[in-house]
Amino acid sequence: MKKIKKVILCLLVINTIFIFPKSQGTIVKAKENKGDVGQILDLDNLMEKAIENSIEVKNRKSTIESLENGFQDNINGTDSVYERIEKNERFKKLQNKSERTEDEQREYEYYQRNFGIPITGEYELFQMLQSANNLPVLGEFEMFQNKNALEVDKNSVRQRVYEGYGRFLMEMDKLKLAKDKYKNVEDEYKKSEMSYKTGVLSKTDYLAKKAEYLKEKGEFSNIDREFQKYNMEFNKLVGEPLDKKYSSYKKDFNLDKSTLKSQDEYIKEALENRMEIKNGEENILVRRFESGSAKAVFSSEHNRERKLAEQKIQNAEDELELKKLDIKMEINLLYNDFEIKLVRLKNLEEGYKQAKKEYDESYKRYSLGMLSRLDFNRKNAEFIESSMDYKEAEREAYVAKLKLEFAASVGTDSKKVFYK
Repeated sequence: MKKIKKVILCLLVINTIFIFPKSQGTIVKAKENKGDVGQILDLDNLMEKAIENSIEVKNRKSTIESLENGFQDNINGTDSVYERIEKNERFKKLQNKSERTEDEQREYEYYQRNFGIPITGEYELFQMLQSANNLPVLGEFEMFQNKNALEVDKNSVRQRVYEGYGRFLMEMDKLKLAKDKYKNVEDEYKKSEMSYKTGVLSKTDYLAKKAEYLKEKGEFSNIDREFQKYNMEFNKLVGEPLDKKYSSYKKDFNLDKSTLKSQDEYIKEALENRMEIKNGEENILVRRFESGSAKAVFSSEHNRERKLAEQKIQNAEDELELKKLDIKMEINLLYNDFEIKLVRLKNLEEGYKQAKKEYDESYKRYSLGMLSRLDFNRKNAEFIESSMDYKEAEREAYVAKLKLEFAASVGTDSKKVFYK
Protein backbone atom coordinates (compact mmCIF):
# COMPACT_ATOMS: atom_id res chain seq x y z
CA MET A 1 0.00 0.00 0.00
CA LYS A 2 2.84 2.37 0.87
CA LYS A 3 4.52 1.54 -2.43
CA ILE A 4 1.32 2.37 -4.37
CA LYS A 5 1.01 5.73 -2.57
CA LYS A 6 4.64 6.48 -3.38
CA VAL A 7 4.05 5.76 -7.09
CA ILE A 8 0.92 7.98 -7.15
CA LEU A 9 2.85 10.81 -5.48
CA CYS A 10 5.65 10.58 -8.05
CA LEU A 11 3.16 10.66 -10.92
CA LEU A 12 1.54 13.78 -9.47
CA VAL A 13 4.96 15.47 -9.28
CA ILE A 14 5.76 14.52 -12.87
CA ASN A 15 2.40 15.82 -14.16
CA THR A 16 2.89 19.06 -12.26
CA ILE A 17 6.25 19.57 -13.96
CA PHE A 18 5.03 18.90 -17.51
CA ILE A 19 1.45 20.26 -17.58
CA PHE A 20 1.59 23.85 -16.38
CA PRO A 21 2.32 26.19 -19.31
CA LYS A 22 5.50 28.21 -19.70
CA SER A 23 6.50 30.87 -22.23
CA GLN A 24 5.77 30.54 -25.95
CA GLY A 25 8.48 28.80 -27.97
CA THR A 26 10.37 30.38 -30.85
CA ILE A 27 8.79 29.90 -34.27
CA VAL A 28 11.20 30.82 -37.06
CA LYS A 29 13.18 33.88 -36.07
CA ALA A 30 15.64 33.26 -33.26
CA LYS A 31 15.07 35.23 -30.08
CA GLU A 32 17.80 36.42 -27.78
CA ASN A 33 18.03 34.36 -24.59
CA LYS A 34 19.91 35.50 -21.54
CA GLY A 35 21.78 32.21 -21.45
CA ASP A 36 22.99 32.52 -25.05
CA VAL A 37 26.52 33.67 -25.67
CA GLY A 38 26.86 36.03 -28.62
CA GLN A 39 25.75 39.28 -30.16
CA ILE A 40 22.73 40.27 -32.19
CA LEU A 41 23.64 40.13 -35.88
CA ASP A 42 23.00 43.55 -37.44
CA LEU A 43 23.14 43.15 -41.24
CA ASP A 44 23.17 46.87 -42.07
CA ASN A 45 26.12 47.51 -39.78
CA LEU A 46 28.01 44.46 -41.06
CA MET A 47 27.38 45.47 -44.67
CA GLU A 48 29.30 48.73 -44.30
CA LYS A 49 32.15 46.91 -42.56
CA ALA A 50 32.25 44.27 -45.27
CA ILE A 51 32.58 46.92 -47.98
CA GLU A 52 35.24 48.76 -46.00
CA ASN A 53 37.25 45.57 -45.39
CA SER A 54 36.87 44.13 -48.90
CA ILE A 55 40.19 43.35 -50.63
CA GLU A 56 38.64 44.20 -54.02
CA VAL A 57 37.49 47.61 -52.80
CA LYS A 58 40.84 48.37 -51.15
CA ASN A 59 42.77 47.39 -54.29
CA ARG A 60 40.50 49.47 -56.50
CA LYS A 61 40.93 52.54 -54.29
CA SER A 62 44.70 52.03 -54.40
CA THR A 63 44.60 51.85 -58.21
CA ILE A 64 42.60 55.09 -58.41
CA GLU A 65 45.03 56.84 -56.08
CA SER A 66 48.00 55.73 -58.23
CA LEU A 67 46.27 56.94 -61.39
CA GLU A 68 45.51 60.31 -59.82
CA ASN A 69 49.12 60.70 -58.66
CA GLY A 70 50.45 59.83 -62.12
CA PHE A 71 48.02 62.08 -63.97
CA GLN A 72 50.05 65.25 -63.35
CA ASP A 73 53.15 63.54 -64.75
CA ASN A 74 51.18 62.87 -67.93
CA ILE A 75 50.20 66.54 -68.10
CA ASN A 76 53.82 67.63 -67.68
CA GLY A 77 54.90 65.20 -70.39
CA THR A 78 52.19 66.54 -72.68
CA ASP A 79 53.37 70.12 -72.15
CA SER A 80 56.88 69.21 -73.33
CA VAL A 81 55.47 67.52 -76.45
CA TYR A 82 53.33 70.55 -77.25
CA GLU A 83 56.41 72.75 -76.85
CA ARG A 84 58.31 70.63 -79.35
CA ILE A 85 55.48 70.75 -81.88
CA GLU A 86 55.14 74.50 -81.38
CA LYS A 87 58.90 75.11 -81.85
CA ASN A 88 59.32 72.59 -84.67
CA GLU A 89 58.90 75.00 -87.57
CA ARG A 90 61.42 77.39 -86.02
CA PHE A 91 63.80 74.48 -85.39
CA LYS A 92 63.60 73.39 -89.05
CA LYS A 93 64.13 76.94 -90.27
CA LEU A 94 67.24 77.40 -88.13
CA GLN A 95 68.60 74.02 -89.24
CA ASN A 96 68.24 74.95 -92.90
CA LYS A 97 69.98 78.33 -92.53
CA SER A 98 73.55 78.33 -93.84
CA GLU A 99 74.52 81.10 -91.43
CA ARG A 100 73.08 81.94 -88.02
CA THR A 101 73.53 84.86 -85.70
CA GLU A 102 74.90 84.24 -82.20
CA ASP A 103 71.39 84.41 -80.76
CA GLU A 104 70.08 82.05 -83.44
CA GLN A 105 72.95 79.63 -82.80
CA ARG A 106 72.21 79.57 -79.07
CA GLU A 107 68.54 79.01 -79.85
CA TYR A 108 69.38 76.22 -82.31
CA GLU A 109 71.64 74.47 -79.82
CA TYR A 110 68.87 74.67 -77.20
CA TYR A 111 66.51 72.87 -79.60
CA GLN A 112 69.14 70.24 -80.33
CA ARG A 113 69.71 69.57 -76.63
CA ASN A 114 66.00 69.25 -75.89
CA PHE A 115 64.51 67.86 -79.12
CA GLY A 116 67.39 66.18 -80.97
CA ILE A 117 66.31 66.77 -84.56
CA PRO A 118 63.30 68.53 -86.12
CA ILE A 119 60.15 66.65 -87.05
CA THR A 120 60.11 66.37 -90.82
CA GLY A 121 57.52 63.75 -91.81
CA GLU A 122 53.73 63.91 -91.53
CA TYR A 123 53.52 60.54 -89.80
CA GLU A 124 56.07 61.51 -87.15
CA LEU A 125 54.20 64.77 -86.56
CA PHE A 126 50.95 62.81 -86.27
CA GLN A 127 52.45 60.50 -83.66
CA MET A 128 53.70 63.45 -81.62
CA LEU A 129 50.38 65.28 -81.86
CA GLN A 130 48.46 62.11 -81.06
CA SER A 131 50.59 61.53 -77.97
CA ALA A 132 50.19 65.12 -76.77
CA ASN A 133 46.44 65.20 -77.34
CA ASN A 134 45.50 61.71 -76.20
CA LEU A 135 47.67 61.09 -73.15
CA PRO A 136 45.67 63.30 -70.73
CA VAL A 137 42.34 62.15 -72.18
CA LEU A 138 43.27 58.46 -71.90
CA GLY A 139 44.49 59.07 -68.34
CA GLU A 140 41.19 60.68 -67.40
CA PHE A 141 39.29 57.84 -69.08
CA GLU A 142 41.24 55.23 -67.13
CA MET A 143 40.41 57.02 -63.87
CA PHE A 144 36.77 57.32 -64.95
CA GLN A 145 36.55 53.58 -65.63
CA ASN A 146 38.17 52.62 -62.33
CA LYS A 147 35.96 54.96 -60.29
CA ASN A 148 32.91 53.38 -61.89
CA ALA A 149 34.40 49.92 -61.31
CA LEU A 150 34.74 50.83 -57.62
CA GLU A 151 30.96 51.22 -57.37
CA VAL A 152 30.53 47.84 -59.04
CA ASP A 153 33.00 46.26 -56.61
CA LYS A 154 30.97 47.64 -53.70
CA ASN A 155 27.79 46.26 -55.23
CA SER A 156 29.45 42.88 -55.64
CA VAL A 157 30.32 42.83 -51.93
CA ARG A 158 26.72 43.71 -51.04
CA GLN A 159 25.39 40.84 -53.13
CA ARG A 160 27.80 38.31 -51.62
CA VAL A 161 26.93 39.46 -48.10
CA TYR A 162 23.20 39.19 -48.77
CA GLU A 163 23.66 35.68 -50.16
CA GLY A 164 25.85 34.69 -47.21
CA TYR A 165 23.42 36.22 -44.74
CA GLY A 166 20.50 34.31 -46.27
CA ARG A 167 22.37 31.07 -45.77
CA PHE A 168 23.35 32.15 -42.24
CA LEU A 169 19.68 32.60 -41.34
CA MET A 170 18.85 29.11 -42.57
CA GLU A 171 21.80 27.56 -40.73
CA MET A 172 20.79 29.35 -37.53
CA ASP A 173 17.19 28.17 -37.90
CA LYS A 174 18.37 24.60 -38.47
CA LEU A 175 20.41 24.83 -35.30
CA LYS A 176 17.45 26.28 -33.38
CA LEU A 177 15.18 23.48 -34.60
CA ALA A 178 17.74 20.80 -33.75
CA LYS A 179 18.18 22.31 -30.29
CA ASP A 180 14.41 22.41 -29.68
CA LYS A 181 14.00 18.80 -30.82
CA TYR A 182 16.92 17.74 -28.67
CA LYS A 183 15.50 19.54 -25.61
CA ASN A 184 12.07 17.99 -26.18
CA VAL A 185 13.53 14.50 -26.41
CA GLU A 186 15.70 15.25 -23.39
CA ASP A 187 12.63 16.24 -21.36
CA GLU A 188 10.84 13.08 -22.45
CA TYR A 189 13.90 11.02 -21.57
CA LYS A 190 14.09 12.58 -18.09
CA LYS A 191 10.41 11.89 -17.60
CA SER A 192 10.85 8.27 -18.69
CA GLU A 193 13.86 7.95 -16.39
CA MET A 194 11.76 9.01 -13.41
CA SER A 195 8.96 6.67 -14.48
CA TYR A 196 11.40 3.79 -14.88
CA LYS A 197 12.89 4.36 -11.42
CA THR A 198 9.42 4.29 -9.86
CA GLY A 199 8.49 1.14 -11.75
CA VAL A 200 5.83 2.77 -13.94
CA LEU A 201 7.82 2.32 -17.18
CA SER A 202 9.36 -0.92 -18.42
CA LYS A 203 13.08 -1.21 -19.05
CA THR A 204 12.48 -1.79 -22.76
CA ASP A 205 10.48 1.44 -23.14
CA TYR A 206 13.02 3.32 -21.05
CA LEU A 207 15.95 2.12 -23.17
CA ALA A 208 14.02 3.07 -26.33
CA LYS A 209 13.59 6.62 -24.98
CA LYS A 210 17.26 6.72 -24.05
CA ALA A 211 18.31 5.60 -27.54
CA GLU A 212 16.07 8.28 -29.08
CA TYR A 213 17.60 10.87 -26.76
CA LEU A 214 21.19 9.88 -27.61
CA LYS A 215 20.39 9.91 -31.34
CA GLU A 216 18.85 13.41 -31.15
CA LYS A 217 21.77 14.62 -29.05
CA GLY A 218 24.23 13.35 -31.67
CA GLU A 219 22.30 15.02 -34.50
CA PHE A 220 22.22 18.29 -32.58
CA SER A 221 25.99 18.09 -32.01
CA ASN A 222 26.59 17.53 -35.74
CA ILE A 223 24.38 20.45 -36.76
CA ASP A 224 26.00 22.65 -34.12
CA ARG A 225 29.46 21.85 -35.52
CA GLU A 226 28.30 22.70 -39.05
CA PHE A 227 26.82 25.96 -37.82
CA GLN A 228 30.02 26.96 -36.01
CA LYS A 229 31.96 26.22 -39.19
CA TYR A 230 29.66 28.41 -41.28
CA ASN A 231 29.69 31.09 -38.57
CA MET A 232 33.44 31.39 -39.18
CA GLU A 233 32.93 31.49 -42.96
CA PHE A 234 30.38 34.26 -42.60
CA ASN A 235 32.68 36.27 -40.33
CA LYS A 236 35.44 35.93 -42.91
CA LEU A 237 33.06 37.18 -45.59
CA VAL A 238 32.14 40.34 -43.67
CA GLY A 239 35.61 40.96 -42.24
CA GLU A 240 34.75 40.21 -38.62
CA PRO A 241 36.86 38.18 -36.15
CA LEU A 242 36.45 34.50 -37.03
CA ASP A 243 35.44 33.54 -33.49
CA LYS A 244 32.69 36.15 -33.19
CA LYS A 245 29.38 34.55 -32.13
CA TYR A 246 25.78 35.58 -32.75
CA SER A 247 22.83 34.62 -30.58
CA SER A 248 20.13 36.10 -32.83
CA TYR A 249 19.58 38.44 -35.78
CA LYS A 250 17.77 41.75 -36.27
CA LYS A 251 16.64 41.44 -39.87
CA ASP A 252 15.00 38.63 -41.82
CA PHE A 253 14.32 38.48 -45.56
CA ASN A 254 10.62 39.18 -46.06
CA LEU A 255 9.70 39.44 -49.73
CA ASP A 256 7.75 42.58 -50.64
CA LYS A 257 5.69 41.59 -53.67
CA SER A 258 4.29 45.10 -54.07
CA THR A 259 7.64 46.35 -55.44
CA LEU A 260 7.93 43.79 -58.26
CA LYS A 261 8.62 45.18 -61.73
CA SER A 262 8.27 43.75 -65.21
CA GLN A 263 11.19 42.26 -67.07
CA ASP A 264 11.19 45.18 -69.52
CA GLU A 265 11.39 47.67 -66.65
CA TYR A 266 14.47 45.94 -65.22
CA ILE A 267 16.11 45.92 -68.67
CA LYS A 268 15.35 49.61 -69.16
CA GLU A 269 16.89 50.48 -65.79
CA ALA A 270 19.96 48.34 -66.48
CA LEU A 271 20.61 50.03 -69.83
CA GLU A 272 20.52 53.38 -68.04
CA ASN A 273 22.48 52.51 -64.89
CA ARG A 274 25.05 49.84 -65.71
CA MET A 275 28.67 50.95 -65.64
CA GLU A 276 29.33 49.03 -68.87
CA ILE A 277 27.01 51.54 -70.54
CA LYS A 278 28.51 54.64 -68.91
CA ASN A 279 32.08 53.53 -69.66
CA GLY A 280 31.11 52.47 -73.19
CA GLU A 281 29.57 55.84 -74.00
CA GLU A 282 32.67 57.58 -72.65
CA ASN A 283 34.86 55.25 -74.71
CA ILE A 284 33.12 56.39 -77.91
CA LEU A 285 33.76 60.04 -77.01
CA VAL A 286 37.44 59.26 -76.38
CA ARG A 287 37.80 57.53 -79.77
CA ARG A 288 36.15 60.49 -81.49
CA PHE A 289 38.55 62.83 -79.75
CA GLU A 290 41.49 60.65 -80.86
CA SER A 291 40.37 60.88 -84.47
CA GLY A 292 40.81 64.66 -84.26
CA SER A 293 44.61 64.23 -84.30
CA ALA A 294 44.45 62.35 -87.60
CA LYS A 295 42.14 64.94 -89.15
CA ALA A 296 44.43 67.76 -87.99
CA VAL A 297 47.49 66.28 -89.74
CA PHE A 298 46.11 64.41 -92.76
CA SER A 299 43.80 66.35 -95.05
CA SER A 300 42.73 63.41 -97.22
CA GLU A 301 39.71 61.42 -96.06
CA HIS A 302 41.29 58.35 -97.65
CA ASN A 303 44.41 58.57 -95.52
CA ARG A 304 45.21 55.33 -93.68
CA GLU A 305 45.45 56.95 -90.23
CA ARG A 306 42.13 58.71 -90.65
CA LYS A 307 40.48 55.46 -91.71
CA LEU A 308 41.97 53.64 -88.72
CA ALA A 309 40.69 56.36 -86.40
CA GLU A 310 37.19 56.06 -87.88
CA GLN A 311 37.34 52.29 -87.51
CA LYS A 312 38.19 52.67 -83.80
CA ILE A 313 35.04 54.75 -83.37
CA GLN A 314 32.97 52.09 -85.13
CA ASN A 315 34.54 49.34 -83.01
CA ALA A 316 33.73 51.27 -79.83
CA GLU A 317 30.10 51.67 -80.91
CA ASP A 318 29.83 47.98 -81.82
CA GLU A 319 31.39 46.92 -78.51
CA LEU A 320 28.84 48.99 -76.60
CA GLU A 321 25.98 47.36 -78.51
CA LEU A 322 27.36 43.92 -77.65
CA LYS A 323 27.52 44.92 -73.99
CA LYS A 324 23.86 45.95 -74.17
CA LEU A 325 22.93 42.54 -75.56
CA ASP A 326 24.88 40.83 -72.78
CA ILE A 327 23.07 42.93 -70.17
CA LYS A 328 19.67 42.05 -71.64
CA MET A 329 20.54 38.35 -71.57
CA GLU A 330 21.74 38.64 -67.97
CA ILE A 331 18.51 40.34 -66.88
CA ASN A 332 16.46 37.69 -68.72
CA LEU A 333 18.26 34.86 -66.92
CA LEU A 334 17.95 36.52 -63.51
CA TYR A 335 14.29 37.34 -64.08
CA ASN A 336 13.52 33.74 -65.11
CA ASP A 337 15.32 32.47 -62.01
CA PHE A 338 13.31 34.88 -59.87
CA GLU A 339 10.02 33.71 -61.41
CA ILE A 340 10.92 30.05 -60.74
CA LYS A 341 11.57 30.87 -57.09
CA LEU A 342 8.28 32.78 -56.87
CA VAL A 343 6.40 29.73 -58.17
CA ARG A 344 8.08 27.51 -55.56
CA LEU A 345 7.21 30.02 -52.85
CA LYS A 346 3.57 30.13 -53.92
CA ASN A 347 3.36 26.32 -53.95
CA LEU A 348 4.64 26.16 -50.37
CA GLU A 349 2.49 29.01 -49.09
CA GLU A 350 -0.71 27.00 -48.54
CA GLY A 351 1.11 24.31 -46.58
CA TYR A 352 2.74 26.98 -44.46
CA LYS A 353 -0.58 28.67 -43.70
CA GLN A 354 -2.12 25.34 -42.64
CA ALA A 355 0.86 24.56 -40.39
CA LYS A 356 0.61 28.04 -38.88
CA LYS A 357 -3.09 27.56 -38.20
CA GLU A 358 -2.46 24.25 -36.43
CA TYR A 359 0.33 25.82 -34.40
CA ASP A 360 -1.89 28.74 -33.33
CA GLU A 361 -4.58 26.31 -32.18
CA SER A 362 -2.11 24.26 -30.17
CA TYR A 363 -0.74 27.44 -28.59
CA LYS A 364 -4.23 28.47 -27.47
CA ARG A 365 -4.75 25.07 -25.88
CA TYR A 366 -1.32 25.29 -24.27
CA SER A 367 -2.09 28.76 -22.87
CA LEU A 368 -5.31 27.42 -21.34
CA GLY A 369 -3.47 24.53 -19.73
CA MET A 370 -5.16 21.99 -22.00
CA LEU A 371 -1.87 20.90 -23.56
CA SER A 372 1.31 19.88 -21.79
CA ARG A 373 4.57 21.70 -22.38
CA LEU A 374 6.05 18.57 -23.91
CA ASP A 375 3.17 18.23 -26.39
CA PHE A 376 3.27 21.93 -27.20
CA ASN A 377 7.04 21.91 -27.72
CA ARG A 378 6.59 18.95 -30.03
CA LYS A 379 3.95 20.87 -32.02
CA ASN A 380 6.19 23.94 -32.03
CA ALA A 381 9.10 21.91 -33.43
CA GLU A 382 6.80 20.38 -36.07
CA PHE A 383 5.65 23.85 -37.11
CA ILE A 384 9.20 25.18 -37.34
CA GLU A 385 10.22 22.18 -39.42
CA SER A 386 7.26 22.50 -41.78
CA SER A 387 7.71 26.28 -42.09
CA MET A 388 11.45 26.11 -42.80
CA ASP A 389 10.90 25.06 -46.42
CA TYR A 390 8.58 28.01 -46.91
CA LYS A 391 10.97 30.41 -45.19
CA GLU A 392 13.90 29.11 -47.20
CA ALA A 393 11.90 29.61 -50.41
CA GLU A 394 11.00 33.16 -49.36
CA ARG A 395 14.63 34.00 -48.58
CA GLU A 396 15.78 32.53 -51.88
CA ALA A 397 13.18 34.60 -53.73
CA TYR A 398 14.25 37.68 -51.76
CA VAL A 399 17.91 37.19 -52.74
CA ALA A 400 16.93 36.46 -56.37
CA LYS A 401 15.04 39.76 -56.45
CA LEU A 402 18.03 41.56 -54.93
CA LYS A 403 20.34 40.09 -57.57
CA LEU A 404 17.94 41.33 -60.23
CA GLU A 405 17.92 44.80 -58.69
CA PHE A 406 21.72 44.87 -58.42
CA ALA A 407 21.97 43.83 -62.07
CA ALA A 408 19.58 46.65 -62.99
CA SER A 409 21.71 49.20 -61.13
CA VAL A 410 25.51 49.52 -61.60
CA GLY A 411 26.11 45.76 -61.94
CA THR A 412 28.17 43.32 -59.87
CA ASP A 413 31.07 42.23 -62.12
CA SER A 414 33.74 44.92 -62.47
CA LYS A 415 35.67 42.87 -65.07
CA LYS A 416 32.86 43.60 -67.54
CA VAL A 417 33.03 47.40 -67.29
CA PHE A 418 36.45 48.05 -68.84
CA TYR A 419 37.20 49.12 -72.41
CA LYS A 420 40.69 49.21 -73.93
